[in-house]
Amino acid sequence: MRNPTQIRLYDIFRKDLHMPDDRAQNLVSTINDALNEQREQDKEDLATKSFVKDELSTLSTAFQSLKDQMRDLEVRMTRQIYLVNLIQFLGIIGALLAIYAFLRK
Repeated sequence: MRNPTQIRLYDIFRKDLHMPDDRAQNLVSTINDALNEQREQDKEDLATKSFVKDELSTLSTAFQSLKDQMRDLEVRMTRQIYLVNLIQFLGIIGALLAIYAFLRK
């Protein structure tokens, strides 16, 4: 037992809970081991600088791809709008020519 917390736990187990010395020491050691394992697991779960950099790079690539797709969609929609406008214009011209031809007879 090294730190004051372990000593306090040992005293609580031994004096207040009336445990034998070896059982109290064993329980304190077990708790300490469990806390150390949890601390190591928490360290492993932390994101490293390289991990964050890789994730940002992946997100940047995906974002650029999405921007390219949106640009392509915009170009296609613009072409479709101009095509529809041209068809409407030709339809109006055809209708005007038909009305003029009908009135001329």
